[in-house]
Amino acid sequence: MKILVVLRMIPDSAGELELTSDGRGIEREWLDFQLNDFDDHALE
Repeated sequence: MKILVVLRMIPDSAGELELTSDGRGIEREWLDFQLNDFDDHALE
């Protein structure tokens, strides 16, 4: 049997978010990502 679990990495909620210079997005260069809590439970 083969099982596929799709995982999603989300920005760390403890981190500080910075907007891009045009104010329309998030600056991703310094973001730390973590595994989504629901996806973490799905792996167990």
